Amino acid sequence: MAIQPVGAEPAEQYVGSAQGVEFRFHNDKRELPVSVFPEPPLEVVHSSTRQACEIKQGGVWVREHVYVNRDASVLVTHEYSGSNDALNFYNTQTCQRVASLDVSGARWAIQPGAIVVRRLTGNWAVRHLKLNSACLPSGR
Repeated sequence: MAIQPVGAEPAEQYVGSAQGVEFRFHNDKRELPVSVFPEPPLEVVHSSTRQACEIKQGGVWVREHVYVNRDASVLVTHEYSGSNDALNFYNTQTCQRVASLDVSGARWAIQPGAIVVRRLTGNWAVRHLKLNSACLPSGR
């Protein structure tokens, strides 16, 4: 999902949308390019009902790695803090994290129905994690 500035870059707010749901990232960074959002909150707003919630926890959100499932009920963000990287899955109605996948020290790709993780170090090289009907990883 494309995350665009509200106004000229660098903006204080960046927004992405899908299926009538807006995802609003706060930005304190004033240097270009804006590739990460280092501070919560991330606000989720449903345009039809104006229902909103906030994701208040989290590390640094990567701008180019924000995804939603087909009905925009699950938001997936790539977040990092220090040497830890994770794909975090959030319910867009409640903003609660419903799953997390550690991708530290790995390359990963979201594909139709699966996430492929290639570990650069450790005991295994490649894992194919199927996504269930709710678009959450199974078989972790």
